[in-house]
Amino acid sequence: MSEWGNTNDQTELYMKVLISVHKMESFLRTAENTVLKKYQITPMQLGVLDTLSQKGELMIQTLIDEMASTSGNMTVVIRNLDKAGYIYRKSDPSDKRRCVIGLTESGRMKLEEIMPEHMRNVADVLETMPDERKRMLIEIIGSYLA
Repeated sequence: MSEWGNTNDQTELYMKVLISVHKMESFLRTAENTVLKKYQITPMQLGVLDTLSQKGELMIQTLIDEMASTSGNMTVVIRNLDKAGYIYRKSDPSDKRRCVIGLTESGRMKLEEIMPEHMRNVADVLETMPDERKRMLIEIIGSYLA
């Protein structure tokens, strides 16, 4: 018996999964930040630029949902991207209370500047994992989040 109550093999397995996921996320974030610091951009900011590049103009709430973010964090990210000139904001023509976010030409250029090096870095980090395991990891995570 541990100080947290009864433990069993299942409890230990849960903890190992949790710790492994945290370690993997930390490993990936550290690798990702080596490139992004050079460009003075955060992973969330890059994600917003990439999402806008792929999907076009979006409502703030849609961005929050797409990025699995909070409204408070997204507000700061959008403010900083707007201040840098990478995005624009405009009122939704169908509801002036809502705001639409889009990518500026400067934002598109920034994304084009960062992505080749970022993708090389991602490839360097993940190349040792066999493709079948990558697909399996995507499937496992996807089924859990669905």
